[in-house]
Amino acid sequence: PRFPDTVGALKKTLEIEPDNLAQYAFLSGVQLKQGDKVAAESTLKQAVDGMPEKLEPKLMLADFLLKEKGVEAAESQLLAFIKETDDADLKLSLAALYEKTGQVEKSAETYQDILKGDAPVPATLSAKNKLARIHLAKGEQEAASGLLEEILEESPKDQDALTMRGKMALANKDADSAINDFRSVLKQAPQSMEIRRLLAQAQLQSDNLELAMLNLQKASEIAPDDIELKVDTARLFVQMEQPERARAMLEEVLRKEPDNLVASKAMIALQLKDQDKSGALKTVRKIQQSDPDSAYGHYIEGRLHQADKNFAESNASLERALLKQPGAIEPLVALVTNYLAQNDRVSAMRVLKRALDDNPQHVIARNLSGEIEMAGGKLDVARAAFEKAINDKPDWWVPY
Repeated sequence: PRFPDTVGALKKTLEIEPDNLAQYAFLSGVQLKQGDKVAAESTLKQAVDGMPEKLEPKLMLADFLLKEKGVEAAESQLLAFIKETDDADLKLSLAALYEKTGQVEKSAETYQDILKGDAPVPATLSAKNKLARIHLAKGEQEAASGLLEEILEESPKDQDALTMRGKMALANKDADSAINDFRSVLKQAPQSMEIRRLLAQAQLQSDNLELAMLNLQKASEIAPDDIELKVDTARLFVQMEQPERARAMLEEVLRKEPDNLVASKAMIALQLKDQDKSGALKTVRKIQQSDPDSAYGHYIEGRLHQADKNFAESNASLERALLKQPGAIEPLVALVTNYLAQNDRVSAMRVLKRALDDNPQHVIARNLSGEIEMAGGKLDVARAAFEKAINDKPDWWVPY
């Protein structure tokens, strides 16, 4: 390509159309391809200077700096722009930059700053939505819920807020509220595959299997190649007592993606439900080959052998699972259960001691050790174990 001619032509175009942001972007891109980062940055700065009232050139420059010079350069430029204009949209971009780079607290502080000022309503609603999402990610449901209610009082059809509130209701097993919120969003966005999937989950929670299937099928029409949708549909076929349709759908997925872990797990669940242990074992072996670092395949293999009371094979598989994931609860409990089924309390306690040596706050292991000591008549030792478990996790009722 003849870059010098292109650069010259673009510069002449900008002399005629000084407000043409697309041409500035194109020229900067050409200069970047030439390896002239200084010129590329200078072009974007010219766009900012030539259109001081416009937001887009500023964001374009910040994005360039992020890609070419790193987070600190982009942050510094955005802060300089904000100092000049105190623009809420620039603050939103700064907060998004912080989120993107894992600086969650700085992001939250920036959103709070927007809410303290006299920002336009769209920026305020956006800041509240983003802040609510941060609270939700940190498990602060009350704070998130308060912000969502403020948003919906001001803007009852806000899709982000309705979706978030619906997800919270779904997590809290409030299916009716979740259904209402997702339906409200769906009226505005009928082609949203994700909302249809969420609505189906809420309908499943309220035992409306037919309506859930209808929404999953509509979601599949929107996104026919979505693997997770196919797996969700297969699981629903199982619940609707249509295992053959479920199997056919999962087999179709696994033909296309033989290493798909989600589909493989669903297939194992179906095979176990059908008492097809040999089929489940074959699927487990495929998982072990495709995901050798995962504990899951070894754990399920251990449980399959456990069901046949083949304790030696089961123990070996469960030990492999714990080797892959030392803190995993399910393989630990299954292994202890095996030893207790063989009246081997010494080996059970050895496994639990190993878990507690790795993690002294492992309350499951601590409580199990207390139960074994209690069964062996060592009441004082058992009491100490239960008290330690309660101290480490006071909201867990089992040790009480």
